[in-house]
Amino acid sequence: MTTLSKEQIIAVKDIKTKVVDVPEWGGSVIIREMSGKVREEFEMFVQERRSADDSLNLRGMRTLVLSQTLVDEEGNALFTKDDMSMLGEKNAAVIDRLFTVAMELNKIGDTQMKELRKNSDLGAIDISGSI
Repeated sequence: MTTLSKEQIIAVKDIKTKVVDVPEWGGSVIIREMSGKVREEFEMFVQERRSADDSLNLRGMRTLVLSQTLVDEEGNALFTKDDMSMLGEKNAAVIDRLFTVAMELNKIGDTQMKELRKNSDLGAIDISGSI
């Protein structure tokens, strides 16, 4: 195997995307994998919501994940963190469906959330319920 240079690593396009039909919105959206930087922001979001009793308040997690993963055809983010409130006003079923795709694409599931909890000494995390 070839040892890669910094330039070769930077040049690789390794962020995958998935097009998801959203008939409720009259079209489709593109969801991308998180970059390392964005994944760290997501993990910090989870860690910052630790309460005194080791439970987590993950309110806003769906819209945060979507604001970090919905992109245009050139890969530019469609939303910012400032847009999370507006995104949260959209149809809950659509938000849930897109959130599920984003979590699957980014390989974040119960196992990864439990690992994050363990690594950060957090209490119970449940992403399956209302957030």
